[in-house]
Amino acid sequence: MKKNVKRYINRVNAVGICLKRKDAPILAKIFAFLTIAYALSPIDIIPDFIPIVGYLDDLIIVPILLIITIKLLPKKMYAESLREAEVMDTKALKKKNWAGIFIISFNIILLLMIAVFLLKILKII
Repeated sequence: MKKNVKRYINRVNAVGICLKRKDAPILAKIFAFLTIAYALSPIDIIPDFIPIVGYLDDLIIVPILLIITIKLLPKKMYAESLREAEVMDTKALKKKNWAGIFIISFNIILLLMIAVFLLKILKII
């Protein structure tokens, strides 16, 4: 089980590495961004506080997005990124909080926009 989790994390990290590469296909970059954004996002299709079912979307959607992203990447590029991800230091990964900050900021802005929109519809503003 622990080995499978590590392999899964390495694949997500490899996709993140591919996202940074300039020679990656644009469609693969879009799916890589969506995969990482959904994996890190606190907003889910099914909220996590719902017992058992709340985690099903994370167990289904993220792997599907990951598989699509990997299929869109050139095999050689993905293999290189996977090797790089396997040797990455976990301390270095913890220092890269920019992605989390960006995604949380994006979600806050999105929620504020929705709130303003709803307040205008209800004619409160």
